[in-house]
Amino acid sequence: MATVNAASTPGKPVELVVFDCDGVLVVEDSPAGMRAARAAGMRRLGYTGGPTGRALAGGEFGHRHFGKDGYQEGGGDGAPDTVLFSEMRHLPALLRTLTAG
Repeated sequence: MATVNAASTPGKPVELVVFDCDGVLVVEDSPAGMRAARAAGMRRLGYTGGPTGRALAGGEFGHRHFGKDGYQEGGGDGAPDTVLFSEMRHLPALLRTLTAG
């Protein structure tokens, strides 16, 4: 993935930063953010509890949902690196589950 520093000084070359997205985990609440993370090859957690997050539950992103009873399989993009959750209080348990070896 490449990112251009838009805050460069006029007349100076634009700084280009390239980095590897392996191991990056994105917590996102918008469809655009989830699409960007997917395009960059990042693992994705979609928060559906906020006003923009409700659009994530519509099917495009809903591979798995994490709640009080753990994982529930769903439809969506079929990517194993997409997990939806609706309550922020479940995030610590979800992160522990994802990092358990």
